[in-house]
Amino acid sequence: MIIEIRENAHIFTVLLEEDRWKTFFPRYWKVFFKRVFSTLQDTEFVKKTPRFACSIKLTNDACIQKLNHQFRGKNKATNVLAFPDHTRIESDMMYIGDLVLAYETCFKESQAMNIPFLNHFSHVLLHGILHLAGYDHIFPEDAALMEQEEIRLLQKIGIPDPYGNN
Repeated sequence: MIIEIRENAHIFTVLLEEDRWKTFFPRYWKVFFKRVFSTLQDTEFVKKTPRFACSIKLTNDACIQKLNHQFRGKNKATNVLAFPDHTRIESDMMYIGDLVLAYETCFKESQAMNIPFLNHFSHVLLHGILHLAGYDHIFPEDAALMEQEEIRLLQKIGIPDPYGNN
């Protein structure tokens, strides 16, 4: 199933490859995604890139493990992979890249942290989008900036600090 979501001037194409994701989005896929994506409007990236598109593949651990091994040399599943692109597709539209999220890993993480799945999924999704926007967490100072932005964006939609700083 493919879902196209337009939020302001942005296009998010969601490919639902793993059916277990449907368990958490019975009838309101677009509402959920629009709510999460709406948090991006006042970010520096959106101010510099007012129109952008990206794809989001919702898959499973087996698929993400293959991609993680192929592109990062890590033969294990992870919650999200980001593949930044930044290709101009129209004079005022930028394709910023692809995200891949793994159901089992996201689900296990939410269970282990004892937080609602949709809260964790929102966090991982925004984390991935921030990677596409140029954020990273290789160095401690960059990680701190990325975490601060994640916390700020999540608070806008009523999700508590996932790092437990409150």
